[in-house]
Amino acid sequence: MSESAVHGKLITRIEQQIRAEFADELDVLLIDRPGTKADAKPPRVGRFTPDVWAQSKRRILLGEAKTAADLETAHSSLQLQAFLEHVVFSPPGSRLLVAVPAFMAPRAKLIVGALARGFTPPADAWEVIGAEVVL
Repeated sequence: MSESAVHGKLITRIEQQIRAEFADELDVLLIDRPGTKADAKPPRVGRFTPDVWAQSKRRILLGEAKTAADLETAHSSLQLQAFLEHVVFSPPGSRLLVAVPAFMAPRAKLIVGALARGFTPPADAWEVIGAEVVL
């Protein structure tokens, strides 16, 4: 499976989790997929556009999919920092969901946890989703 196909499956996993946990309160759910029109894409957060933006009256949920190839890049670190900072300064209950292939979940938790220490977010401000994807 190509990296872009894996990335697409990870985005779908984020969408599934958001719909399962927050469906009753969602006002907005925007997903950046190939072919999505510019006016239907998630808004930028700093210099970056998250893969998923969900919003209700109570919280903002950001979703970012990372493949094994791009999890540990400098670009990804800057993205995740921007998204974490946004969540910290959003209403309580806001969260960053980071989806990675399941075998990368322990490493992703270390990376996101290290980035989060700079913002001291609430314990539930971020979550790593280890998704089973066939490579």
